[in-house]
Order: sequence, then C-alpha cells, then structure tokens
Amino acid sequence: MSADEEKPGKVSDALNAAANLAKAVPIYDDALKPIATETGKALGTVGKVVNVALAPVRGLVWSAEFVEKWVEQSVSQKLEGVPEEEIRTPDLAIAGPTIEALKFYGQNPELSEMFANLLASSMQTAKAKITHPSFVEKVKAMSSLDAQVFAYLANEKAASTITVQDVYKDNGGRSDLYQFCNPDLLLLAHQAGFRGKDVYLAVQASIETLSGLGLVHPRADATLTSPEKVKDYNSFEESDWFKAFTELPKKESRAIELKRNCILTTEVGNRFAESVLAK
Repeated sequence: MSADEEKPGKVSDALNAAANLAKAVPIYDDALKPIATETGKALGTVGKVVNVALAPVRGLVWSAEFVEKWVEQSVSQKLEGVPEEEIRTPDLAIAGPTIEALKFYGQNPELSEMFANLLASSMQTAKAKITHPSFVEKVKAMSSLDAQVFAYLANEKAASTITVQDVYKDNGGRSDLYQFCNPDLLLLAHQAGFRGKDVYLAVQASIETLSGLGLVHPRADATLTSPEKVKDYNSFEESDWFKAFTELPKKESRAIELKRNCILTTEVGNRFAESVLAK
C-alpha cells in the first residue's frame, strides 16, 4: 500500500464509510409485508384488496444495496471540487438516519435531493458545524410541495405575501380566508395538482408545516418596505390569483380585502437551507 493510499480523509474513504452504513441499517421486512398476508386468507375479499393496494408500496422501497450505490454516486457528484482535506467521515447521527430514510423517501426527487445534500454537507468540514442531526427529521416531515415552498422562501429570505380577508362592515371584524400566499407559491401548488381554493389552502398548509418545523416565521403584523418588495406587493395584487377576490360583487355587510404581510426565514431555516439545498 502506498503512502498516499494511507492518507486519512481521502474522498474514497469518506464515501465508502457513508455508503457502507447502508449495509448496517436493516430494512424492516415485517413492516413492509402486508399485514393481511395471512389474515387475508380468512378475511377473503378485504385481504385481497389490501394486498393489491400495498403491492406498489413494496416495489417503491429502496434496498440497502441500491441505497449504497445511489449514495456513493450522488454524494460523489455533490463533493466534486471540494478539496480532499476538507472531506470527512459523516456524523453517524446524521448519516445513519439519512440512509435509513432514503429507503422510504428515495423515490421522491425533492426529498432525496435534500437528503443527498444533507449527507454531503455533513462530510464537509466547513459545513459540518452547522449541519444539525435534527435536519433529517425536518426533511422527513416535508412533502414535495413543502420542499419546493421552503426552497422559494429560503431564497427570498424575506418573502412578500398576501392574506385574503373577509371584512364585516357593521363591526369591523375580520376573518382570514387564505393566509400568506403569493403568485409564485400558488403556482407551485397548482403545478402539484391542486385546483380552486385548494391551491390557496395547500400553500397555507405548507407554510404552517414549515413554521412548525421552526424554519420560517410568518409575520401577519409586518410588511416589507423596500422598493423591490413594494413593487412585488403591487404586482401580486394585480395578478389573476388575487384580483378575482377584489372584483367580487360587494355585499352590504361584507367585503373582501387583501392584507399585505410577509414570511421570514429563521436562523435555523438559514442553516437548514445551507445544508440541504444545492447551490
């Protein structure tokens, strides 16, 4: 063995250490086998239906061998250009749960990309210090839409948003119909297959999820004042997504109004974005 091959911290050593974890993390076969396999014999039609319904799920779970190959290839690509001396063996508290999660989330392109970036970040000396083990669970708690919404908000840092409110003229009371939306976010939900009012509700649900994860901070009591953000508000209100509300026939007792607000990315959100989003 040459002296160079014995050098610690080589790219191949770190990658192998990460990839080999896949072999050590077992697939829980019992959880993947249809519960109705045996009981279905007695339950007849119901058992057969359950078996058929679960069959595609079994085919979507990645094997340990597939995860190992995928990790080595994907993470290698993400670490291209990083000096060898800056690459380290990943923290097992991050690498282990990440590799386990890939078996069940690997078929989701947005989330698998986040996991690959997270693992690559944990292997870089410069990023490892801000890559927290809790980030694995945060990715697991997201849907594809949540991941896309977060990527948008993290890029904006402070995003202009609008809440559609129902205003009662007799007492001045207000109720929120749809919170913290803008055309860019609504388009993401529309592309994800939501239609009608569900587009607005899907965005609101994603923001609530991200807020619950501590990644963003919706501010109903604040608006952004920079010329660029004010321009955003103006264009948002004139878009078809919101103009339709203001053009609704006004009632004697009620009216629809648009309230400007914003969403800020938290410090945890900034660190999470640095760890899981590709540059």
